[in-house]
Amino acid sequence: MKTSILAVAAALLCAATPASAGDVSAIADAFKAMVGQKFDDDIVLRKVEVEGDLVILVLDGPEAWRGGADANDLSDSFFEGFCEDGDDIFDGAFALRVDTTEAGADRRAGRVVDSCDDIATDSAA
Repeated sequence: MKTSILAVAAALLCAATPASAGDVSAIADAFKAMVGQKFDDDIVLRKVEVEGDLVILVLDGPEAWRGGADANDLSDSFFEGFCEDGDDIFDGAFALRVDTTEAGADRRAGRVVDSCDDIATDSAA
């Protein structure tokens, strides 16, 4: 499961990087262009939502793909992949949350992250 989330993060990072100049709608549009794309283990980016400066990615997988992990564990795995190169694409301009569903149901919201520094700090704790 973690490997799959890292693959999704890497692909989405490539889409967002050119748009990460502080324009939330451009960042959301870059993600929206990938809606419907299937990643490892049949994980699909189902939806991209925007609430102010918060971009919400909804990842869907087959039944039980989350393997008992809670929403924050999945979210943290995603952000580890998203931030692993050391660059902080957030640039104070937007925040990101990863929600997950299984077979389109049981939506669980992950935590909101607005800096890759949040990931390094939380991972070290």
